[in-house]
Amino acid sequence: MKPFNTDVFGFIENLNKALQMEMSAAHQYQLHAHVLDDWGLNLLETDASDTDLKLLPRMTRLKKLNLAQTKITATGMINLAGLTNLVSLNLTQTQIDTASLAVLRRMYRLERLHLSGAKVDDTLFTYLPQPSPIRSLYLDGTGLTNRG
Repeated sequence: MKPFNTDVFGFIENLNKALQMEMSAAHQYQLHAHVLDDWGLNLLETDASDTDLKLLPRMTRLKKLNLAQTKITATGMINLAGLTNLVSLNLTQTQIDTASLAVLRRMYRLERLHLSGAKVDDTLFTYLPQPSPIRSLYLDGTGLTNRG
């Protein structure tokens, strides 16, 4: 009978280490996914643009999204359409316009909306979900008048 090859033990040990690393990576991914769900995604004052927003439709469980002072425009807003679980959305000082806010109509959980410094006008309220769940609405520095 041949003696048992001890290299097999080394091979199995290396496989176990690789498996542990893979499991760690999977747990890290799950942790990050839960952090996004609970804390949200904060892109404040970054170079985030319309192209970067193409990843958002996959984040359907996202609750908070801060796009304040980013380079997003009305064109990129379509990528927010599926984020129906959003509770807080910050679009302060972005290049969006009032019509691009039509994506908000299906956001029935949206409680906080920051639009300060955005190019919105008196037609804004036609684009908000009805009945509106919004409790905090920030509109300073916008084009709204007393008629709106």
